[in-house]
Amino acid sequence: MHGVGGSAVSLYEKDYPNVTLVISGLGIFDTNLSTLSKSKFVNWPIPAVTRAKGTWLGALDISHFLPPPMRIDQDCNFHHEFPPILQKPMEDLVDAFLYLGTSGFDVEGKNPR
Repeated sequence: MHGVGGSAVSLYEKDYPNVTLVISGLGIFDTNLSTLSKSKFVNWPIPAVTRAKGTWLGALDISHFLPPPMRIDQDCNFHHEFPPILQKPMEDLVDAFLYLGTSGFDVEGKNPR
């Protein structure tokens, strides 16, 4: 992801700024639906790639795509949230999203694939 210290992208972008296109899968987004017909992606082609900047997907934060990590800090306090560096719109972290279809229910919400 862009701007995340220590990531492969951040290391690469130190020497080659503004040339890396970061594409993210949709992770867990839209996976808790009882039927595919309720998905915002029901009419999208498979596969599909869409830009993040200036879109409704890009405006969402990372918690829509990934579950928050669990960690224990130096004072033994438990945290179940994203670190502040990741608490921003996805369009600041990635350039595009890749949609490969659903892995859950069919259009009627019956037979899991």
